[in-house]
Amino acid sequence: MSAALLPAWSSIAFDDGATAGIVAGIRRATRGTIPFIPDSVAIDLMSKALYWIEHETDGILEQRDRYENALRQAHARGVTERQSRRHAFLAVRARLRQPRPPAPGGHLITNKYDIDRCVMHLVGACFIVIAGFVGMRASEILSIRTGAIEYRQLGATGARQAYLVARLFETAEVGGRVERWLAPEPVVTAVQVLERVSEPLRVASGREELFLTRNTQYGQVVGITNMHINGRIREFADFNRVRRHAGRPWRFSTHQFRKTFARFIARRDRSQLLALADHLKHVSVAMTAKGYVGTDFDLQQLV
Repeated sequence: MSAALLPAWSSIAFDDGATAGIVAGIRRATRGTIPFIPDSVAIDLMSKALYWIEHETDGILEQRDRYENALRQAHARGVTERQSRRHAFLAVRARLRQPRPPAPGGHLITNKYDIDRCVMHLVGACFIVIAGFVGMRASEILSIRTGAIEYRQLGATGARQAYLVARLFETAEVGGRVERWLAPEPVVTAVQVLERVSEPLRVASGREELFLTRNTQYGQVVGITNMHINGRIREFADFNRVRRHAGRPWRFSTHQFRKTFARFIARRDRSQLLALADHLKHVSVAMTAKGYVGTDFDLQQLV
């Protein structure tokens, strides 16, 4: 699959005439499964997620590091835990008196709760960008580790193409197998952001995954699950007032991004079904045609 086939979210001409069932494809194996994300909702969500990773990352991590550094300094002086947290809180508040304080989604970062919430949303934004621009399964995205971006030369041109390395679990052996997906620049940026965000948890745990969180009950560093990331996507959309559909918030789930990606590619270039099936790591083109692209595209015209 060529890099040109990756979705250009800002330039695709959309029509809203197709129903979710028609576009997602209804068959025995997929009946009742998740539909694609409506065009207007997908564009708004992707745009805001991309803005977060490109423009909000530095401010969020600045406040996180400011809090943690102040906390460590207070601990080193031997003050009580309560006094240490108070010292860290004041350090975060001091940033608000300086020019252009961080305010992701229009909300100032004033305390530890705000820091944790914004870090959580930043991780959610990274997942959204990777899922929307690559179309990987949730299990594949959540398996991403440090050093996940590889560059390979394209033919004799000297140009280099970025690939995202992760583990494929569907139809693979136990533990999955390493695969590579074409990665456009926003995805490279998202992985870089994840490496910065996850660094403290990776150092504390010795783990290499980029999607990590701390268990609230035991304080252990654990991998983020598909259920957790579903919740984070919805919370990100709510926090950023993502456009509604038919007057109600869209109920996002991870697999919707994969179907939306496939639909956007097919609508833009109907001659690339085989390349799309290869990119999605489908065993058969029929799976791509029926389950992802949808029944409103004639298979013989696509091949």
